Amino acid sequence: MTKQQTLHRFLQVNLLVPFALFGLLWLYIATQFYWSALDETAEYYVFEDAYQFAEIPTRIKTSFRIVSDDLKDFPLEFQKRFKNQALPTDEVQYLSTQGHDFYYLKHHPSKELEAVYVLHQFAKSDSQDIRPLLLVIMLLSLLCFALWLLGVIQRVRAPLAQFTQNIQQGQENALVKFEEFQSAQNITLAALAIQKQQIEQQKAFASFLSHEVRHPITKLGHQLAQFDHMDELSLETLKQIDALKTTQKETVQLSNTILNLLDVHAPTEDQGSSDLVIELFNWGNSTPFPCEIDTQLEQFFVSLNTEYLALLLNQVNTNMLRYGSGCLRVRLKTHELVFENDIAAGRVSNQGFGVGLFIVHAVARKVGWRVESTRVGECFHLALNFK
Repeated sequence: MTKQQTLHRFLQVNLLVPFALFGLLWLYIATQFYWSALDETAEYYVFEDAYQFAEIPTRIKTSFRIVSDDLKDFPLEFQKRFKNQALPTDEVQYLSTQGHDFYYLKHHPSKELEAVYVLHQFAKSDSQDIRPLLLVIMLLSLLCFALWLLGVIQRVRAPLAQFTQNIQQGQENALVKFEEFQSAQNITLAALAIQKQQIEQQKAFASFLSHEVRHPITKLGHQLAQFDHMDELSLETLKQIDALKTTQKETVQLSNTILNLLDVHAPTEDQGSSDLVIELFNWGNSTPFPCEIDTQLEQFFVSLNTEYLALLLNQVNTNMLRYGSGCLRVRLKTHELVFENDIAAGRVSNQGFGVGLFIVHAVARKVGWRVESTRVGECFHLALNFK
């Protein structure tokens, strides 16, 4: 069995440590190039010639270097430069021309000895540009580090794929390489198990409630149907029977809608904003209180059928009659439906705004909306976000 380790430790060992080693290696390579191929090397050899002449005065005059205490050994141009009083002592100077690079030095070993003059010259055609070599080494180093990084990513991707597979298949006892993934897997599977259990309980409750609600309503419908076979009933009695039949049908429709809210597999329908506007205005015209409805012309779609909308608006109506006062303001915007009303004095309890918001939240959960309800002063604000 593979031993588990933390992802933090794995990344430290496989990323930070190699990166530090890569940095140290690059620093070493750059330092070696600097000391063996760049200007510090030229300065070093200029000083080395000056120190050797101070110990053993031996004049040197070749095609690329001159070491002497006599300015006549130097070209006229450098005789003028060495005679310049502003020329710093014991400090290598650099001069570049079209064809050559020059390094020259005026060195004073001591007050008793004469000055030593050193001149090194290099033809630019003989000097190799090391920048392409440095670039190649840097690119190869970065390529190696990138390949190592890809290998680390692949080693993380495999446990991640196993983690995803375990979640999808519900394998509770499967082990993952990293402890963080294992903890996330255990928490996720536990949450999924709780959710599954809640869904099963909800389905069982819906089934029970469906029987307990529909059975007496259906029985009532059968009993009302028996009146159709009776003679010599007064006109007033027939009117009361028709009213009871209408109420029974409305109750059946309402109970079916509420039961569908408890059914997680019940489908929802997409409804255009134009249909939603029509339903809102029809509802607003039938309310026993003044209602202002403000809509926009932009077309969009929401996952809400007519029965759910009627149930939701009926609960808003009930809340308005129970707790509200004045005019109910309704605004339909893109992806949002807002209800606002003033709160009647002395009608607000500390337990919230009644069972109406429970129904509103149930409808919102069913169709995937987000509900926001707030109270600012004596104004109640209910927003249904469609996103």
